[in-house]
Amino acid sequence: MVSFEMNDLKKIGLGLTGFGVFFSFLGIVFFFDKGLIAMGNILFLSGLGLTIGLKSTMQFFTKPKNYKAFSWFSLDGLSLACS
Repeated sequence: MVSFEMNDLKKIGLGLTGFGVFFSFLGIVFFFDKGLIAMGNILFLSGLGLTIGLKSTMQFFTKPKNYKAFSWFSLDGLSLACS
């Protein structure tokens, strides 16, 4: 059985991930509001990094089967930052 230690960084990471999902949802509900979706993306990625670690986050996004999703996620962030 794998033990899951819940330290303070993981609690903060879970909170940031939850807020990221919430802000992304609000961005979609409010007719794809760019600001809310960008904020959701930033919060989600930072929360994921704190929850599972930076190395595991990068390994997850750089798997060959996840390249398509990662490229869309990156292009979405780039297009929101430039506009």
